[in-house]
Amino acid sequence: MSDRLRCLAMPGSGFDTALMDAVVAAHAEGVAAAFLLRHGRTLGTALSTALAPPWHVEHASDALWDPAVGAVERLLETGEGDPVAAAEGLARCLRRAGGPPEPAPERGPDPGPGPFGAAESVPVNGSSLRLLPERAVRAQLAIEDDFHSIVTFPEPTKELARFYADAVDLLRTRAPRYARWVLRVLRSLVPCDSGASRTRSSSWREAPGTVLVSVSPDPAEVAEMLVHEACHQYFYLARRLGDVTDPADTRQYHSPAVGRSRPLDKVLLAFHAFGNVRLLHEELGTPGVLDRMRRDTETLAAPLRGNPSVTPLGHALVDPLLERLS
Repeated sequence: MSDRLRCLAMPGSGFDTALMDAVVAAHAEGVAAAFLLRHGRTLGTALSTALAPPWHVEHASDALWDPAVGAVERLLETGEGDPVAAAEGLARCLRRAGGPPEPAPERGPDPGPGPFGAAESVPVNGSSLRLLPERAVRAQLAIEDDFHSIVTFPEPTKELARFYADAVDLLRTRAPRYARWVLRVLRSLVPCDSGASRTRSSSWREAPGTVLVSVSPDPAEVAEMLVHEACHQYFYLARRLGDVTDPADTRQYHSPAVGRSRPLDKVLLAFHAFGNVRLLHEELGTPGVLDRMRRDTETLAAPLRGNPSVTPLGHALVDPLLERLS
């Protein structure tokens, strides 16, 4: 299995789509089963029946790599949220995937696919990506701003979407493997404005496919952020199968990504993203970036090499990158 998982390390010639579908479907079914055990009595017969595994979903990653699954999982973990609303969101995903028909909503009109709805989204031309306003995710997701870099959250517009469309076009033209890598796992972008200080992007484990990406007139900068966050999506996918590092290893390691020491699994997460961004810039030939990327990736790689605390799953994510970057 670890050999098959190496496709999650970096773009390659033969991505294992069947593997991704299997992982996404198995995880979503497990979450739904646990959810029904705890909340099934409050959902009503029709909604409970619609969610009851086993499911028979084709192309599961297209339908179930979705924040609706994360919302159900988050409710199970924290107890926060409305079980009926979470169940309705998951039922919409299954309906789009050709599963059981969704029961008629009991409380008002259908808000659209997924927990965030689609009414306010703006398509990124020529791609499957859509822009979401920050208010669409505010209730479910915390946007942390450790560097105090976010100035505002601009309203999604067709004009704003062009910045992201230009980045996708750059990837398709100059780094097509990374275009496929990004579009396979990203669905929705929440734009923010970091002014002239820095670019900013982030992902949420509980919102598969949805990421925060700052606005920039430089397509290469936006492309870098898209690749970086796509890597985090693949990392979260892999983590659904187990630990990437030994939880008993509590040592801290320096991470140039944040300028401080972090646990080994966070260093592995950062190396996975930084290593791919370095390969992206090698393909783009971006001036002034590669020297910094080489330093940062080497710093992040050092505690991973030969470390017995890296699990086979962790090795599947980093070893192909270590081999390529060497």
